[in-house]
Order: sequence, then C-alpha cells, then structure tokens
Amino acid sequence: MFGVSTLIGLVGLLLVAWVFNLVRRGRLYVGYAVLVVVAIMGGTAALVLAPIRRRLDVGLDALSPAVLTATVVVTMAIAALIYVLTQLTILSDRLAELTQQLAILEARRGEATPGRPPSAGPHVDG
Repeated sequence: MFGVSTLIGLVGLLLVAWVFNLVRRGRLYVGYAVLVVVAIMGGTAALVLAPIRRRLDVGLDALSPAVLTATVVVTMAIAALIYVLTQLTILSDRLAELTQQLAILEARRGEATPGRPPSAGPHVDG
C-alpha cells in the first residue's frame, strides 16, 4: 500500500506537526523549533528523495547508501543536541546569577531591619 519513502515522509510530517503544536501551546521555544524542523526536514529529504541521496553518496564517496544516510541523520541529531545543551547552559548561568542577586538583596534587607531574619518575607506594617 505505502512505500518506505512514503512512510518516512509521513513520519517526518507528523513530527513537524507535533513540533508546531508544541510551539503553539508555548511548550517549545521558536528557536528550538526552527532547528528541530530543519533537522527533521533535512533528514526526511535525505531519506526520501533518491536524487539527493545519490548525490550525497557520490559526493561523500560513502561505502553504502545506508551508512551515509544514517551519518547525515545522526549528524543533524547531534547538532540539535549541542544547540539545546548550549541553551540550557545559558539558562542555568542566568538562573545562578539571579539566585545570587536575590540572596544579596535579602541580605541587605536583613541588615536594614535588625532582629528580623532575611527569610521572613517582606515586612508589612499594620
């Protein structure tokens, strides 16, 4: 009924639709989505479109078309992983900086109101 190429194309489109739904619901940043969609579409195109696959095979002088195809897909997955880990590192650094700033602010408030622990929350008169 369906060929392997058709099935791979449908799976690629379903993955892209899933990513767009995650972005729409606010569960995935647009920057991540762009990278993932490009990786999915590139991998799907390399697997589905025979002329592209043949050119890649000849251009890279691969031993087997399956090896080359797997190499392209794995390379894109690794690139996506590196991008995500880089962004997570940036986010972690920002969180650490904000936590330090909050601790300094609480310590200064504690010095301004003697006898009151810094973790007691904001002071309300009345």
